[in-house]
Amino acid sequence: MIRSVLTTITLAAAAASICTAPALAQDLVSIKVSYSDLNLSSTAGAAVLQRRIDAAVTQICGRADNRDLQQRAMVSQCRQEVSVGAEEQGRQAIAKARETVLASAPPPSAVAAR
Repeated sequence: MIRSVLTTITLAAAAASICTAPALAQDLVSIKVSYSDLNLSSTAGAAVLQRRIDAAVTQICGRADNRDLQQRAMVSQCRQEVSVGAEEQGRQAIAKARETVLASAPPPSAVAAR
């Protein structure tokens, strides 16, 4: 299994952007998403990481009541803000894992023409 030195992605959002309560406006909400148990060089491993990121984004931003347009807009904005950094960290982790696999693969052998 391919593992990177950094095996977590940190998602963070200022509570002010997702919460209207003044007491929480100074808080920073963050969640670490571990991928040390995943083979990110595989499509399946990358898909599991994406699901974990999506779940963490939902945990940070919450879910909106579909009848409350203002709440839906706030949750949507939060998801966009949090997802930007997390998606980039995920892409970097996957790319690094795939580069490691390519770098460790044996070179193709030369076949002599007859």
